[in-house]
Amino acid sequence: MMESQRIVAFVRPAREKGAFVLGLSDPEERYTVGQALYHEIGEVRGGDALSEDTVACIRREDECRRARKAALSLLSYADNSRRRLLEKLLRKGISFAVAQKTVEDMVSEGLLLESRQLEYAVLSLAEHRLFGPYRILRDLSAKGYKSEDIRSALHMAMQRGDVDFSKNAALLIAKKLGDAPSSEEKRKLLFTYGYKK
Repeated sequence: MMESQRIVAFVRPAREKGAFVLGLSDPEERYTVGQALYHEIGEVRGGDALSEDTVACIRREDECRRARKAALSLLSYADNSRRRLLEKLLRKGISFAVAQKTVEDMVSEGLLLESRQLEYAVLSLAEHRLFGPYRILRDLSAKGYKSEDIRSALHMAMQRGDVDFSKNAALLIAKKLGDAPSSEEKRKLLFTYGYKK
């Protein structure tokens, strides 16, 4: 039985240096591939036929390129945990395997540094929002950071003297409740802001 083939409609240089856009017979089917894969598949031209296996390789490389581009864009706008970046890539239609590899690539290349993100987030939430350790833990856990990493960042910030939760609690009470709050008002406020479980 003969393997089905796909016809190349066009090949043109991509905007990205060293990459090519391959259009297949379906007008909606366009894929970007790097120079290495383009040479590997035989420097095809319009009208050439490709096997389904070759098309599958082209689709995978195109998906990897789209995932990387999306990850870089997402990281340029805001900090993301590994989990949050993975979720966002999946919402963009990237397959789980490719999204997971892309996230790991971002980590290994030093483009996604959760420890630095946590250090900044802990300081920001403690000093600007006057959140206590339990609220910081809850909020950052909800963003996909691991609780042990958050606890470590909290511990380091307190050890270095960057955060003083006792001082912040006093500031919070004065700011929100004024001069003579009742002990019940203080208890509720401190609980809401994460100073007590």
